[in-house]
Amino acid sequence: MPGRKEPSWTSKGLRRARSSVRAAAIQALGALKDKRLAAFFKDLFRKDKSNHVRAEALRALGLVGVASLIPLLREATSVLSHQNLSRCAAEKVLKQIEK
Repeated sequence: MPGRKEPSWTSKGLRRARSSVRAAAIQALGALKDKRLAAFFKDLFRKDKSNHVRAEALRALGLVGVASLIPLLREATSVLSHQNLSRCAAEKVLKQIEK
């Protein structure tokens, strides 16, 4: 997001926590609906090794509601993951955003 920086508290500490803690934190951060966090959530989806964290990052992106992320969400519908977590999350978010 041009001109907008993610808050500094979202960086290293969260990335070092266990996946269940990261997922819960992402869920809470998503509830803030802060568009400044969109790049952070996108980065988590692309780089985190946990399928659960990646799915929560997609759900958080849906709460932020940035239409420019639709290509990423469409890409996420083809990502293979345990129990199709990423695909299901991406499809649900796409339905929300495209309304």
